[in-house]
Amino acid sequence: MRKRTSVRRLLSGLVGVGVTAALAPSAYAMPVLSHPDTTYQANDRVTAVLYVGNTIYIGGKFTQVQAPGTGGAFVPRNHLAAIDATTGALLPWDPNANGIVYAIALSTGGTELYAGGAFTQIGGKGHQRIAEIDPVTGVAVSTFKPSLDAAVFTVTPSASNLYVGGDFTTVNSAAHPYLAALNPTSGVLNTAFAAPAPDAGVLATALSASGSKLFVGGNFLHLGTSTQNHIGAVDASTGALLTWKTHVAYPVLGLVATATDVYAAGAGSGGHVPDFDQASGTLKWYAQLDGNVEAVTIVDGILYAGGHFNNYCDGGVYTGGLCQTAVIRHHLLALDPLTGTIQAFSTPINSTLGVYALGNGGTRLGLGGDFTKIAGVAQAHFAQLTE
Repeated sequence: MRKRTSVRRLLSGLVGVGVTAALAPSAYAMPVLSHPDTTYQANDRVTAVLYVGNTIYIGGKFTQVQAPGTGGAFVPRNHLAAIDATTGALLPWDPNANGIVYAIALSTGGTELYAGGAFTQIGGKGHQRIAEIDPVTGVAVSTFKPSLDAAVFTVTPSASNLYVGGDFTTVNSAAHPYLAALNPTSGVLNTAFAAPAPDAGVLATALSASGSKLFVGGNFLHLGTSTQNHIGAVDASTGALLTWKTHVAYPVLGLVATATDVYAAGAGSGGHVPDFDQASGTLKWYAQLDGNVEAVTIVDGILYAGGHFNNYCDGGVYTGGLCQTAVIRHHLLALDPLTGTIQAFSTPINSTLGVYALGNGGTRLGLGGDFTKIAGVAQAHFAQLTE
């Protein structure tokens, strides 16, 4: 890990579980460096980033990965790849999906990976939009073969369930729109989880630290007959609807939960990062941006948001498509998770749409998206920033 001198900010009591990784207690919060590490990159958009120890799993639209630099050699990797977080080297893991991957998650036992997306094959064998994959060999588990009729955008495992959300309307040929719980070993639909059906796609899910609540975000306006605009909570075992006091007028594209809070990535009317009280769903604070926020994560006590935005709206005023008081933040923003205060960290990320995915690597931040440069350094579609 590279070292530097920095003013450290005391941040106490922040522990929890996010969409992709657990957060360790941290006495200090220090932002990552603003320039990328030397790592392999990709030839097209990266939409999922997952750290497991010193391995980074990425998923997306890409069909090749490229050695570092502008003239690096290309290696075939269809929609899934693995990179060494320490050296930046490409690993031999190669599941070979035939379509875009939107989500990657590690099983609670740490022995298997789950991938969700729009693919219908892994390694040349049929796997309809979701697969269980060996994290070492890259071979898909042949006995795990649920079938969903449209894309899976979010995958959240627990010890007893694999929660999936997306645009699908059937699971294993049975009508089951947008949100489901599967047996994590067999892929059989868990009918005991009877959550009220969303009326539109689910784009994000996250579990509470206790594992008792499932937070759900997306394009929906209702869960069953209950008005639950874009975000809500259900019992993780039964699916029963739980109290969620504050709903939002924009789609929720990403979620990360700590022991006390739920942070969201929001689209529409510029873009948003709201912080909700986990127990009640009450809004605590929000950040206003001038473009969609696609992903949120917490790395070493700092909340990062990535997306299409170019400016943070200081004071929260966004009118006529512009921030009234704009603070430049090209596609990546750092916030204090307790107060929402913007941090001094800033790195220019190019491209129109910028960042689509963020990954928590302990002291590393993984980024996926449309970019080809970070802080003026050539780094296409995947990058790692380290403290």
